[in-house]
Amino acid sequence: MPSQGVLEVEFVPGERTTHPVRLAVHNLAVLGTENRALAARVMVTCAELVETLGKRLVPPARIRLWLSLDAPGARVEVSSDLPDASAQSIDRAVRAANQGTPIEAYTQALAHEEAEGQLGLARIRYEGQMTLSTRRIGRQLALIAHSAVPP
Repeated sequence: MPSQGVLEVEFVPGERTTHPVRLAVHNLAVLGTENRALAARVMVTCAELVETLGKRLVPPARIRLWLSLDAPGARVEVSSDLPDASAQSIDRAVRAANQGTPIEAYTQALAHEEAEGQLGLARIRYEGQMTLSTRRIGRQLALIAHSAVPP
């Protein structure tokens, strides 16, 4: 199937950059799918992935965000160079957020103190209705969220 929209942007996360990127994601999702609920889910997913990765960056590191909207799904990938300890921390948080059903993971994360970004990642699974994974190549870590658009 042909893509309904692709957005690729690289930026230094901060107050002046992250919000406009979120708006661009939302606008592309609305235009590409005509589905406001999906657009909101994709925007939340992007925001949580950027925040999870951004907390561990050494300034002035940049984040690369790639969004693809394809019928019947959406895929979001954020990546950056990270030290090993930070990458391992994110891997642990993804494993924890992937435990159980999305609502169980979200409830578990809410019940405990914020640990390694687990709440934001569990929110992606529950509210964003996305699956989570990581990919590591050298110093670059990619956080990936993927979902199938409901009919």
